[in-house]
Formats: sequence, C-alpha cells, structure tokens
Amino acid sequence: MEYNGLEVVITYKRIKHLNARVRDNRILISAPFFTSDKEIERFIDSISKRLDKRINNQVKTDENVMYLWGKKYNVIQIESNEENKIIFMEDMAYVFYRIDPKEVIDDYYKKETLDKINYIAIKYKELMLKEKILFSKISIKKLTSRWGSCNVRTKNITINSNLAKYDPLCLEYVFCHEIAHIKYHNHSKSFHDFIYSYFEYEKQARKELKKYY
Repeated sequence: MEYNGLEVVITYKRIKHLNARVRDNRILISAPFFTSDKEIERFIDSISKRLDKRINNQVKTDENVMYLWGKKYNVIQIESNEENKIIFMEDMAYVFYRIDPKEVIDDYYKKETLDKINYIAIKYKELMLKEKILFSKISIKKLTSRWGSCNVRTKNITINSNLAKYDPLCLEYVFCHEIAHIKYHNHSKSFHDFIYSYFEYEKQARKELKKYY
C-alpha cells in the first residue's frame, strides 16, 4: 500500500483505534487486529491533510544530506582506513568511514546529544535541587517512536539521539519534559505549568517536534 508515493507500513496491535506516524519517508500505521484494508484506506483518507503536512515538514532521510542542530549539510562520504570521523566545512559534512557511513553519522548524533544534554543538566542543576528532582542516569539512544522517556520507578531517563538534528531548544524541552515526569507522573496541567515556569519556549518546541513525530 502507498500514499503519495510513500510506503505504508501496517502493524497490527492489541489497540482500540487506528493511528499513524510519518517517519523515514514511510507512513507507519498501527491498527487493531482484524482491521480490513478498506478500513485502513478510509482512515488514511480521513487524515490526509494531517499526513500531507507531516510529510512536507519531516526532515528527509537522505544519505546525501545531514542535519545538525537545525542546520543542513550536504554529505560527502569518504572511505578511509583511519578513524571514523566527520569534518564540517561551511555547508558540507565530510564523513570518513571504515565500514558504514550511516553508523558514523548515528554515532556522531549520539555524541552530540550527550555533550549537549550534559550541559543542559548542569544548567538545570539548581532547579533539580530546589524541586528535589533526582535522576539515576541519562541514556542516549536512537529511538523510533518517541523523543524521550522516563522510568519513574528507576528514575532513568532516555533521550532520542535524533534530537541532534533539530534546534537545540527541542532537546532542552525534552529534557525538561522528562525530569518533570519524576515529579509529575502524568501530563496534567500542573505538569505543563511546571515545565513552562522553567522553560518558556515549551509551546514553540512542542510545535516544532510535532512536525516530525
């Protein structure tokens, strides 16, 4: 099944309602068991405007392009027997790789995200002490369906390394969102009021992130 030239991938789950996401130039549909193709087609048609918007806004998955903190770079891949590395010059990203250039880029995103999140954690240190918010550890992973997560029991926070592609405000918002979950275990008004009181760009960052996931 296709929509506007994009592959439609359907996953059947134990859920009650259909939902859709646009990711990596594919449309991912989650559907209840035994949902017919016609029902899925009607669902896609009913959300076509929303899908078109997300398709137009998503950062394309293109081996010839790399995004870093909101800036676009044209990629030149160079096979090398030396260390994996990326060198940026103006609007170009030279990716030196031994085996897999995609892996080099993914690792770079993880490192960039970790460096930036460590800086953000220092920035919010006083807030966390004041609010008695303590996390056990922060992990950086390439997540497929969310920007971040917080295990409220273990207080472990996971951050999506893909955030290194976007405006740094998006990463800061996700960090605030996850540490807020240590204090508030839901998305109540108090939860959002708490975030906004310390991060005034919450609405702007949320709007930006909704373009992609």
